[in-house]
Parts: sequence; C-alpha cells; structure tokens
Amino acid sequence: MGRYCILCDRVRPSEAFGGGKDRRARICAKCRCLSRDQQNALLHEREILGFLSQSHISDTNAGRLRVLAGSANPRIARLAALVLDVAAFAPYRRRRIRALARQRRDLLKRMEDAGLAPSRAEWEDSDPNDIDPAAAWYGWHESAEYAGDCAWD
Repeated sequence: MGRYCILCDRVRPSEAFGGGKDRRARICAKCRCLSRDQQNALLHEREILGFLSQSHISDTNAGRLRVLAGSANPRIARLAALVLDVAAFAPYRRRRIRALARQRRDLLKRMEDAGLAPSRAEWEDSDPNDIDPAAAWYGWHESAEYAGDCAWD
C-alpha cells in the first residue's frame, strides 16, 4: 500500500515521500523536484477542473474562481475566467453542455479549445439519434486525462 501524490495523481510507495506533515507528506519526491510555481499551477488547475465536476458551482466557489482569475500564471487565469463564465451562465452541472450548445456556443467553443469539452467533430462522427451529446460529454469528462499528468514517466 502506498500513498497518493496530489500532483501526479498516482499512488506511489511510501518511500517516495519525505517525512513530515502537510504538503511534504502528500507530494512525491519526483513532483517535489518541480518548482513551487509549477506545483501551485498544477494544484490550482486541478482545483478549477474540480469545480466543473461539482453538481453546483456555488457563490463561494465563484469567489475562489475570481481569486484564481487574478493569478500571475496566465494559463490559470484564463482557465479560471472561463470556468467563472460557465458558472455564471450554468451553475448546475445537469444539462450544462446542452444549455451552452443551445444558447452560448461561443462559451462552448472556448471550452472545447481549452480541452474542457470534446470537440464537435467527435460528436459528428456518431449517429445523433444514438448518442445524447450531454451524456457523451460526461462520459468523456470522466475518462479524460488532464494536463496535470507528469512528463517524466
């Protein structure tokens, strides 16, 4: 049995973690080699992506997204601003993609460009009578690998 690394999203042997408490006990030695800015960027990105998987993006979550939208890291700031726009239009997860496709195609296009939603080409390859786009998105969202994967494997 090992420990879970919060940066690379893996279970690694206990020897791969340093002693101590808090962050040191939750980040493996390989991920600890990253700079503090890179570590924070990975944690913030996971936090932002986690908001999309919640059933409701609350006002407290929107406040946190506003803080992250003012981040010095441009990727985190853009991603937080995008999720904040999505939360303002459709705070509830149920039928979010369908509502965006019907009323805010520009926002859905931005989500596709950021990798937060599958592209229309993936939906057009299938028979529209067989697959519900919202259900396909949720299936894709559960199996998608995000940019937080480690590159040293």
